[in-house]
Amino acid sequence: MNRLKTYGLIILITFIWGTTWLVIKVGLDGISPLFGAGLRFLLAGSVLLMIANIRGENMPRSVQHLRHILVFGIFMFSLPYGLVYWGEQHIPSNLASILFSAMPFWVILFAHLMVAEERFRWEQAVGSVIGFTGVLIIFSEGKFDLSSLFTIGMLAVLGSSACSGFASVWGKRFTDEINHFQTTAYGMLTGALLLLLFSRFEPDRFFNPDWLTIGSIVYLGLFGSAVTFSVYFWLMKHVRVVKLSFITYLSPIVAIIAGWFFLDEILSIRVFIGTAIVFAGIFIADIKKYTRRFWRMSA
Repeated sequence: MNRLKTYGLIILITFIWGTTWLVIKVGLDGISPLFGAGLRFLLAGSVLLMIANIRGENMPRSVQHLRHILVFGIFMFSLPYGLVYWGEQHIPSNLASILFSAMPFWVILFAHLMVAEERFRWEQAVGSVIGFTGVLIIFSEGKFDLSSLFTIGMLAVLGSSACSGFASVWGKRFTDEINHFQTTAYGMLTGALLLLLFSRFEPDRFFNPDWLTIGSIVYLGLFGSAVTFSVYFWLMKHVRVVKLSFITYLSPIVAIIAGWFFLDEILSIRVFIGTAIVFAGIFIADIKKYTRRFWRMSA
């Protein structure tokens, strides 16, 4: 695969995913959280399903594949994004992106529990301890007051990263058995239906269809979901995992810049220190992959 094309696609989805946190925050002014997330994935799933039909891919009918779709719908789309949208009502968009970047640690934990070949290694244990120390420093920004919506909002986003980590490991266990494009399309639609169903019980359900709200749904549905997930799963089959891991580091940087530029969101030095420690933990947890890649490139 052309190296320029590879890095171009990685930069593209890094930029898009980095800006989605800002767009979610802006869109929440015109639509309630679960309803907004539901419409996003209804649009994204419909587009991907249309593409799947054009490609001649039939709807999966095996019980095993349908189970994968249900799990993806719940843990990759419905639960995590419901938590993210709700949490972003109460915390800055850039802080949400930083907390979500803790997902690699959840992947390590769930892989240890669910995949026999992926037991804890010493560097993963050390990296996880360091990373969650950084998370605790970030949480100290809100003085961890469970009566505070700021703290609960942070916990919601952290919980969403745990759900996504679980879904990632679940999908990895069945990489050779499922069509990721189909699973993503039907998973998004399943997640959308669940989000729209539960949005009926939101205490302050509302929708003000102005151009900014509609634009946010379209951007998040088409670019932040349909395009990015399609490109990401395609890259997974053609690119080393180490290259894709750079998205973990770079997306929050894009989110920090976007939040500062458009919404005047300013993070404290404590959050920046905690973020640096989280990233250091992620790096240490995967240091073997990075060192192997370094020696391969320098050989």
